[in-house]
Amino acid sequence: MSNMPSCLAGQSRVPDLDGSVQLRHLNKMGPWTGRERLRFLWYRLRLVVREMNYATRRLVELQQRLP
Repeated sequence: MSNMPSCLAGQSRVPDLDGSVQLRHLNKMGPWTGRERLRFLWYRLRLVVREMNYATRRLVELQQRLP
């Protein structure tokens, strides 16, 4: 989220979602079934949506405080 205001940049409750490190680690553990891959991708999608909702909510709160 490079367009996020600086006041929100450090306040993300959701961890960074750079999947390359996670995927490399998980691929070392062995092959995935289709169901496992789908579950992992669904989990990551939910995290991204949660982060976007949080950022939007914070922006609205900050805009309401403006004169």
